[in-house]
Amino acid sequence: MNQSSKTLLKKIASIRKANNVKAEDLAFLLDMPGETYKKLERGTGEVTLSQVFKIAEILKISAGILFDEI
Repeated sequence: MNQSSKTLLKKIASIRKANNVKAEDLAFLLDMPGETYKKLERGTGEVTLSQVFKIAEILKISAGILFDEI
């Protein structure tokens, strides 16, 4: 996984936690197993662009915020 992806996933995790959203809940809304989502946040999995947009929608943020400073 490249550095940009790791930065993106760290940002997602930070925003998720700041909004008090559990990783398991986000995984459910993304229709993926909780462990699979946790691997994404740890940087051991790959996130797709469509997943990034869905995550932004769930967290009620602009997807552009996730790509700032990457």
